Amino acid sequence: MRLVAIDLDGTLLDPDHALRATTIRAVTDAVDAGLDVVIASSRGPASIQPIMGRLGLTGEFIAAQGAITGRFAPDGTLTVIDETPIPLPLAQKVVTAALRLAASVSWIAGMEWSVPWMDAQVDEQTEVLGRQPVIRDLRTATQPPHKLLAIVHKSRVDMVDPLLRMLPPGVTATLSHPNFVEITAEGVDKGAALERLCHRHGIAAGEVAAIGDGHNDAGMLRFAGTAVAMGNAVAELRAEASLITGSNAEDGVAAALRTLVAARSRS
Repeated sequence: MRLVAIDLDGTLLDPDHALRATTIRAVTDAVDAGLDVVIASSRGPASIQPIMGRLGLTGEFIAAQGAITGRFAPDGTLTVIDETPIPLPLAQKVVTAALRLAASVSWIAGMEWSVPWMDAQVDEQTEVLGRQPVIRDLRTATQPPHKLLAIVHKSRVDMVDPLLRMLPPGVTATLSHPNFVEITAEGVDKGAALERLCHRHGIAAGEVAAIGDGHNDAGMLRFAGTAVAMGNAVAELRAEASLITGSNAEDGVAAALRTLVAARSRS
């Protein structure tokens, strides 16, 4: 075991989207034991940066559902190593489709998060992420997004399927929550990004573990030699996992890391 890729929301972070001391200690111990720990999240880089800082991680990370792989310089500057943005005309079509169904739309381009207006869904994300978006007309944006996030109200989950049917060819859509549609360029996936990262560093799939909870983590769990599903993971992920740990309310990542470190020390 050389590398562990870990999702954030629902996995590394507890139900209040916070880092617990037990988890921080387990990540530190794993790094001290010689494991590379890679954050692999649907969040944008700016929302990953403070978490990496608290964990003391300085290596590469995967953001925007796999559309960006990068690292942060000591001064906080983002260096993009690998990226696949959505072509601008295609992104505009997605925005039009999502707004037509009254979905809340976020435009993530590098370190920037833009929305057309504030609403209940954006307010909730602002609280979770601890940062404010830029308000602008997305139809006039000039920087192609790495990811678009369409959130339908929790009372209107029935609108997710119509939204998926309205998306144009050339994009990939995955669910991170029942009402969260993560939209990227075609072929973008955490698993594909993790595979490229490992290839650059000469790491085989059998030397990789991946830990996640949602449908959007399936690609990286399928790539990894050791697939770890959280106790709170969707049923499909738990069915394919080689190891099921506790939930994110039970310090499941910490328990999984201790198991992986112990297995590494015995090999």
